[in-house]
Amino acid sequence: MVAQMQIQMPDSYTFEEAILSNLVNGICKPSDTRITEGDFQNYSCRTVFKAALKTEAMGGDVVGGVGLLPVLRESGELDLIGGFQYVTQLTIGVVCSNNWKATAAALKEMSRRREAINGYIRAAQIMANEPFNTFSERCDAAATEMSRVDVVLSSGQASGLRHASEM
Repeated sequence: MVAQMQIQMPDSYTFEEAILSNLVNGICKPSDTRITEGDFQNYSCRTVFKAALKTEAMGGDVVGGVGLLPVLRESGELDLIGGFQYVTQLTIGVVCSNNWKATAAALKEMSRRREAINGYIRAAQIMANEPFNTFSERCDAAATEMSRVDVVLSSGQASGLRHASEM
């Protein structure tokens, strides 16, 4: 029997809404942030960011949030994220900052941390549960997963986690 680990995933919701607030208030553009939709943990935030990227790519304007509405309606996700009220809340109800680059970097780091933690979890699950013919095959599969984690940690973008060589 394998011991269960209790891991607290980094929660980036505050940073996610702050970035979106900066977008809809015209402080920065989606393409300026170097963030991808995969960096967002929260469904609503990820959906709005994806709509902002699409709106910008089509030459539209995300300032005020109104330009996002056609994209969100077309995808059928406007009601799922809380409707126009949620988009409006981002313009007036969320603190935004001129230091959006630091906010974007913090969001990216939390995303990398989640990615590394998920890699560790998958490796542990492989070792405990995967039906391989030999122990060697199980170890190889776990090592493959750990090499993905190593790439994340070596990139320096998950500075809160330690690499095995630092332990």
